[in-house]
Amino acid sequence: MLSADDLLLQYPILFFQNLSPITKFFMRFAHVTYWVVDINSIRFPEGNLNYDLDWIKRAKRLILPSYQMWDFLKEHGLSDNKYDIIIHNLQDYLTNSVNTNIHEKNGPICFAGNLEKSQFLHQPIMADIPLSFFLYGAPVKLPSHHNYFYKGKFLPEDISSIEGGWGLIWDGDSCETCSGYLGQYLKYNASHKISLYIVSSMPVIIWSQSSVAHYILSHNLGIAVDSLLDIPKCIAEISEEEYACMVDCVNEEAKLMRAGYHIGSAIQGTKNA
Repeated sequence: MLSADDLLLQYPILFFQNLSPITKFFMRFAHVTYWVVDINSIRFPEGNLNYDLDWIKRAKRLILPSYQMWDFLKEHGLSDNKYDIIIHNLQDYLTNSVNTNIHEKNGPICFAGNLEKSQFLHQPIMADIPLSFFLYGAPVKLPSHHNYFYKGKFLPEDISSIEGGWGLIWDGDSCETCSGYLGQYLKYNASHKISLYIVSSMPVIIWSQSSVAHYILSHNLGIAVDSLLDIPKCIAEISEEEYACMVDCVNEEAKLMRAGYHIGSAIQGTKNA
């Protein structure tokens, strides 16, 4: 018999058939740890929850982005006493690229990602927000709001050109809350865009019901809002000194992310949530 060694795999496993025969063999005997990046049955309406649960139940340890995701899994049949659970909160961002742009409290709101699926950008009321939005991603047809500025695409490993005073984490089809499957998914997952903004020296603006809102606020990495319409008031209430302190905290967190702190601590099982 093989000894029960640990086997670390990223979940979801997109193509089980592409795993090496050795990996498939060890999955039968090893203590499997899943680094859970996404659970697609929460994220998409066409997702198959039973499929996800069947795979996840094969693990001994789960590295999850939030306690909210663990609560969801428990509600759907996973047992507290069967799994070792580690919460990593944020993801690392391994890059040597440096962003030296000036970031100001009243600077533009940076939003990077899949602009096509970000339906909240199509809301007419977004034009009434007295702030500029710098949009990064593949070109798509967007409303001609006077406060939208399309800034093109960039390689994930090259963050040097990103501009903005704040980085926005938002999803769904509404600007008043994060709605729909994609918006509600922020209650469970930790978007990798948070790490992108932080290593770019930008404090983040995050939905108040996001799973990582508490972490962001308690580590002074940004602000949390119920609605995008609340952003101008929230920014106005922050002094220049408070913003500068926030940027300092962001840069300290960025050092950890660049060094692989979160994944290293999670794998060692030593990270305090």
